[in-house]
Amino acid sequence: MNNKVKFMGAQPPKCEKLPNGGTRFYYNVKEGEPFVNPTQKEDGSEGDPEILPTWNARYADVAGEVTRDSLITAIIRHGADYTKDGEDVSAPGLTIDDELAIQRQRDTKVAEFNSYNDFAEACKDIADALLAEEVES
Repeated sequence: MNNKVKFMGAQPPKCEKLPNGGTRFYYNVKEGEPFVNPTQKEDGSEGDPEILPTWNARYADVAGEVTRDSLITAIIRHGADYTKDGEDVSAPGLTIDDELAIQRQRDTKVAEFNSYNDFAEACKDIADALLAEEVES
């Protein structure tokens, strides 16, 4: 699932209400390359360009009531970027079938299960940070 978005100008909000009643959370927000917006003067000549900051982010949508568990599940389904042993890791989202398969084979595919477990722990950390920020604001 592609859940990466780019914002120009202002940094994305931490979360926003969706028309369907759900909540969209933005995480892994990082500043991107500035966008150069050409401008034109009233006489038609080229004006000074407007430099706009850009922001790259991931998002996860939670339907209904937001709880820690529902947010963790949404992040696991959408994927996340995190750091493991000083290395940047970009993990794709997992379906429930993917998760169950990994968990069933945890004794035979130990490395795959450990990667999944690191990812799940990173998702918990992201969810906790998002919920703490929501309470503060």
